[in-house]
Amino acid sequence: IESWCFVFRSGDRLSKSRVVIELIRQRQHKRTLIVCPKSVIDVWPQQFARWGNGEYVLPLGESSIKKRYQRLVQALQRQGTLVAAMNYDAFYREPLRTMIIKTDWDLLVLDESHRIKAPGGKQSMFARALRERIPYRLALTGTPLPHSPLDIYAQYRALDTRIFGNSFVAFRNRYAEMGGYLGYEVKGWRNLEELHHKMYSIAFRVTADVLHLPPAVDANRYCTLEPTAAKVYRSLERDLIAEIKGGTITVANALVKLLRLQQLTGGALKVDESDTVIEVSTAKRDLLADVLEDLPHEPIVIFCRFHHDLDAVHRVATRLNRPCAELSGRINELGVWT
Repeated sequence: IESWCFVFRSGDRLSKSRVVIELIRQRQHKRTLIVCPKSVIDVWPQQFARWGNGEYVLPLGESSIKKRYQRLVQALQRQGTLVAAMNYDAFYREPLRTMIIKTDWDLLVLDESHRIKAPGGKQSMFARALRERIPYRLALTGTPLPHSPLDIYAQYRALDTRIFGNSFVAFRNRYAEMGGYLGYEVKGWRNLEELHHKMYSIAFRVTADVLHLPPAVDANRYCTLEPTAAKVYRSLERDLIAEIKGGTITVANALVKLLRLQQLTGGALKVDESDTVIEVSTAKRDLLADVLEDLPHEPIVIFCRFHHDLDAVHRVATRLNRPCAELSGRINELGVWT
């Protein structure tokens, strides 16, 4: 059994995926399970199409868990190399969970592995359960310690318990100075040099001076409207009228239709003869939360077109405990942001 953890600069999607593809090719892995954020599932087929060697890549990011399970069952009956990519919020749920456990995987890839940093989280616990069932494990992340040194424990528990053991309490007592109410508050750190040494005993870090990446990389992210919102979208697009909970929406011409469809994909529409705004979708907002969760706590600029979009950004930032300032026609908080 062998386990590696590759740590890259945040955002180096191409570099991380290329490492996985070359690893599969060199070791001739037949079945690879990739667990990643939902927003990047569709990136993996693109990278395998560019750098792979004819592997069958199965993206399991949409539809119900049961349908994803059925697609995985069918794919496992195929001959040749299989790469299955699914998101952290799905891979531990039944019936996918049982099928994953029963399958003889060669390689487990935990992409953006800081997603399992909570030792008691369901995702983290299932990743730990897979440790003894999958001989090769690989973790990829540009932010291995997003909040504190304690974040590394659960990630390494899924890789190799010989590094930091199998007890979070023992790990915490070794590297954190506890105090405060009932002794549960971290007051400081200790033995960090030892932690660093152990961490890099199976880790590799690649920095910008080695990668020689272009100054900017464009990455598209996609989301799918919920069935109810998609029905409203099709009705407006086809009939120029739609019924939603709270009222009716009509459009007078092609330009208004385009505007309303753009508002709908953002998640909200205003009903006729009223100032009432009805929320019809959270898909775009959920995608934003998924993307922001993997970005470091540094300044980020998000451009929006509608007030509802701005409100959605504020709600996501609040949920993720990130400060948020707005610069728009209704408010100027540029001084707060800078």
